[in-house]
Amino acid sequence: PGKDETTSTATPILTREFFPQPPPLVKSSAKTPTSAIEKVDVIVALIYFCNAFAITLPVILTPMAAKTYQLSPSQLTSFCGAVASVGIMGGGFGKVVNGIVCQRLGGVRTASYYLLGAGLCSLLLSMST
Repeated sequence: PGKDETTSTATPILTREFFPQPPPLVKSSAKTPTSAIEKVDVIVALIYFCNAFAITLPVILTPMAAKTYQLSPSQLTSFCGAVASVGIMGGGFGKVVNGIVCQRLGGVRTASYYLLGAGLCSLLLSMST
């Protein structure tokens, strides 16, 4: 009341163009970019699982390996603590060394060399008695 319609600010009308429709819930069988993203998600999840498994496996295996030496409970505790400490320090040192090596050689070449070295070590271990 009392205001001129030309000077008042009009609120925008919310239309379908303002809110786009969501994609359909049923996926088509055609290859879409999202199928490639979903494959990457599965691969990343599997890599994360393997990494977590490899990190937590020594927690379970170290006391079991120490029991084969028939140690007393105090010796068993000190052995497990020493192995855990050396593992943490070795992991930190390895990350520093690997960071320097990867920066100088590149990630692909470094991974290739590490895989070659792991394969040679596995071959040599299989030949030992």
